[in-house]
Amino acid sequence: MSEPTIPVPEVSSEPSDVAKAPDSAEPASDVKPISAVPPRPASWGFWPLVNRSTDTLQSNPPVAAGTGEVNDSSATPVVQPDKAKGKEPVNPIGKIDSKAQNAVIINPDNNKGKTEITITETGSSSATPSAAKKELQRLHKNSPQGPPNHILPSIDDCLWRKDQPRFLEKVSKLIWKKPEQQQHRHLHLATVPLKPKKAVAIGVHGFFPMRLVRTVLGEPTGTSKRFATHASNAIKRWADHNGISIEVENIALEGEGKVADRVEILWNLLGHWMDVVREADFVFVAAHSQGAVVGMMLLAKMIEQGVVDNARVGFLAMAGINNGPFYHLPTTLLTGSAKELFEFQRGDSTVSKKYIQAIRTVLAHNTKIIYVGSIDDQLVPLESSTFQNIHHPHIFRSVFVDGRVHAPDFLSHLVGFALKLRNLGWSDHGLIRELSTPLAGSLYSGEGHSRVYDDGQVYDLAVRFALETTDMPDIPLRVDKFELPAGTTNPFFLPWSMRGLLEEPYVRSELGHESRTLLEQFEAWKPTSKVLKDVKFRLEAVRSKL
Repeated sequence: MSEPTIPVPEVSSEPSDVAKAPDSAEPASDVKPISAVPPRPASWGFWPLVNRSTDTLQSNPPVAAGTGEVNDSSATPVVQPDKAKGKEPVNPIGKIDSKAQNAVIINPDNNKGKTEITITETGSSSATPSAAKKELQRLHKNSPQGPPNHILPSIDDCLWRKDQPRFLEKVSKLIWKKPEQQQHRHLHLATVPLKPKKAVAIGVHGFFPMRLVRTVLGEPTGTSKRFATHASNAIKRWADHNGISIEVENIALEGEGKVADRVEILWNLLGHWMDVVREADFVFVAAHSQGAVVGMMLLAKMIEQGVVDNARVGFLAMAGINNGPFYHLPTTLLTGSAKELFEFQRGDSTVSKKYIQAIRTVLAHNTKIIYVGSIDDQLVPLESSTFQNIHHPHIFRSVFVDGRVHAPDFLSHLVGFALKLRNLGWSDHGLIRELSTPLAGSLYSGEGHSRVYDDGQVYDLAVRFALETTDMPDIPLRVDKFELPAGTTNPFFLPWSMRGLLEEPYVRSELGHESRTLLEQFEAWKPTSKVLKDVKFRLEAVRSKL
């Protein structure tokens, strides 16, 4: 009797123009492979099993979704026991040994090759604040390799709870109304945070670079699963801290190609789990690099199809190529999906227009978007990763400071201060743009582009912003024209931007203490590189503020 076949839908996609990287994951030692390892696929998906049974598969079983040939290096398919319900996982091909901790699920009859599924455990929070506190301490404690990382600014530095206005304040607002552009500057922390019961964490990886660049940017295979796992853990930590019981499903989507091709591929992969997403009251998407664009378009499609109508949605974009990579990077060595990234440097390109339209759709659904850039990214400038040329109160920006590379010195605090102003609805006077090039990491020795997605604080920030803030509906997205620097950058732009930031009326009236502290840090700053010494030289004029 032949083994049952798990159907695999056919999805057309262009062949990847980049080499595929091997995954570090190895099959479980107690599981024997069912057959020889087949060729690798163009796309694949990882997701959790919903309705488990100890005997047979449910009437609507989860199916593998993939196209092309099968990936022989994707993460090992694993079924984790459901300890909360006291049930054992199910092998769609048959029962598994009760002593086994892992099981491999493979489609044996697909003539295109074999497709693998990874099924992860559905988590439920223990609703014990002490457990959450211990987990946060374990996650954020100093590593033995060096000082801890920093995420600047934090939610508490930028947002606060809006007190109930007193009677005199209400009367004064009726007599003297502020201009509309000053009434809605930023969000506030909600008096009572949301209490979701079912959540879905979706991970979307970035583009697959050529093999020459992978030694620097890291191997992308399996990163979607990593994002989904980090996002799921952050949701559970948040729920434990707030004494909430929540079930979290993980969905990791992987597929190569250009942006439009990937959106179509991942949409087909996600199609098998639309019911799971529809039932969730919190949908959290975590994406990296090119995946920030792909994930945003995928989320916009979910909203247009009514999949997340009843859910609060949060989107985390880490080191996203929103305005393209560094303009000085060579393009002659790049082709296909890698070369397409440079089209985001032009606001009139087709991919840029589709991306902006997707953001408008997502923000119209009251989605909370968090852009996190790395301070020493070697591929994407900070101006691009934090998407400086768009404006909306539902957008929060932060910078990831790698503790191994940067101490929390003047420059990192200056960047955090400028992003704080943006989060409060004020201008940074182009300061982030002027600092983006001096802060560029080395393409041959830096790790900033890939280090950002392994810090749990990044995901904690995104979850808090999505679930603990108020809403400002019906505010349109404002998009400024983005232009690449023309030739040599004017050296006077940086000191002029710094002066404008310090002279901002809101800074002088509300953030005077922080600005004075910042200027004191400038005096103590001792840069070592030639580029940063030039930055300090151009900022010498700020000493007059001391």
